Amino acid sequence: WLTAQTPWGIVALGKRPMAFGTGLQYNGDGNVTTEGVALISNYGPLRLSYAFRPYWQQPQNPRAGQDEFPYYNIYDRNGIRRLANRFFVTYRQGLIDFGVIYAWLKWHAGPESQASQEARETFVPYDDDFRHGSAYVKYSNGTFFCNSELAFLERITKRQGANPLYFESWRYMTELGACVGPAKLSLLYTFMPGPDRRSGIRIDKQPFHQMAPFGTHDLHRPYSYLLGYGYGAGVDAYDLNGNGYINDASVLAARLDYAVAATLNVFASFLSAQRTSHGYGWGFMRPIQEASVSRIVNAAGAVEDDISWTPAIRFRPIGGANPAPSIPDQDLGWEIQAGFDWALLDQYLLHALIAYWQPGKWFNY
Repeated sequence: WLTAQTPWGIVALGKRPMAFGTGLQYNGDGNVTTEGVALISNYGPLRLSYAFRPYWQQPQNPRAGQDEFPYYNIYDRNGIRRLANRFFVTYRQGLIDFGVIYAWLKWHAGPESQASQEARETFVPYDDDFRHGSAYVKYSNGTFFCNSELAFLERITKRQGANPLYFESWRYMTELGACVGPAKLSLLYTFMPGPDRRSGIRIDKQPFHQMAPFGTHDLHRPYSYLLGYGYGAGVDAYDLNGNGYINDASVLAARLDYAVAATLNVFASFLSAQRTSHGYGWGFMRPIQEASVSRIVNAAGAVEDDISWTPAIRFRPIGGANPAPSIPDQDLGWEIQAGFDWALLDQYLLHALIAYWQPGKWFNY
């Protein structure tokens, strides 16, 4: 990307990481990026920004039955997003850092998006209205600190001849702490909503989203290596870099850091998590026969497949026409970890960590 300082502010062009707030929704690493033209004005501690995308193709929309880009021809200007705007304001002065961001995107897909006449006749036109944003505040006086953020994501897909589909997700976090001499104590609470499932069926208005561009692994990584970063909280939550993060959970965590020396920091943490929804059905374990195929040349010189079968056990979720009861227990377990960071030489850091996670009863189902 390119940035330029002008007499009226900063102009930014290109694809760049989008980091904002505490990392609850935008961490700038392995999740959402921002593209297009941004104008940023500086008024001392106050920054105002407006950004727009003059040309940007529509994304995939699996909720509307589109697993690929809806417009087969990327040069078709009908496939451009109708609206792609973003605003933010930040204020940083003394002990306070405060900011608000808001993004609004809209697009439409019609039969003209399809390549064949047969597909055009069966395509269901839809309109998408997508908004997301957050507000955060950070306070630090050198001894005590507090970081809080509230983030939302709303998406409405209106389909011709069908009921609309809704996302409305709100998440929030608070981190409190104190620094006393060489010691630092941090306390964290976060809430991420889960799917709304009733009588075995997810309703059409969901508070849950599993969009990789909005992962939170940076926020929870200091407190959880296994449950979040390693195992994606049990709901396949991984960002665009494959880093796991915690989703559909309320989290309570604490961490203690102690600087043994100027170049050596030791730490220990504890985390407890609860699923915030009853949005998942029971699964089952069953024995199956797995086939392995190898190509061989027979006595006649012809190539044929040699199939062998081996027994295995696999987990399968229950779904389809006979939805299973929801998992009744919300306990995801607890995790402890300890480690150190040791700066042995300039630009050379030795990091060690050991973690233990005791899965909760939610995983029994």
